[in-house]
Amino acid sequence: MQILRCLSMGVAFGCLPMTILGQQQLVLVTLPRQLPVERQVVAPPRDFVEICTAVEAGRAITWQFEADAPLAFNTHFHVKGDVRAPENMSAVSAAQGRLTPKGNNDYCWLWSNRTTLPVSVRMRFGP
Repeated sequence: MQILRCLSMGVAFGCLPMTILGQQQLVLVTLPRQLPVERQVVAPPRDFVEICTAVEAGRAITWQFEADAPLAFNTHFHVKGDVRAPENMSAVSAAQGRLTPKGNNDYCWLWSNRTTLPVSVRMRFGP
């Protein structure tokens, strides 16, 4: 919950790194109960971008993304300072899944761009 502690201290953007494109590398979203949420982010050249959210135990969330080019991708969650990555893919331009966590954790979807060009990623979360 380090991410949420940082936000609650009122320094939301002061503790997050910026990319050369001016976008935060960590994009925090709040997922409403009923409506889908869509976000578009850019994975900078030779860098990463991730979308994170706090998820309550037992809440089912579907997710899917499409990228303009293949990227390394992982989903991970934070438990008491440890990071656990149940999914790792080396070069994908689309993926989808369903998340039903057993505990209250911060969950993240992370894209690493190993190329020299920025890559757009469109992410959709649903109930």
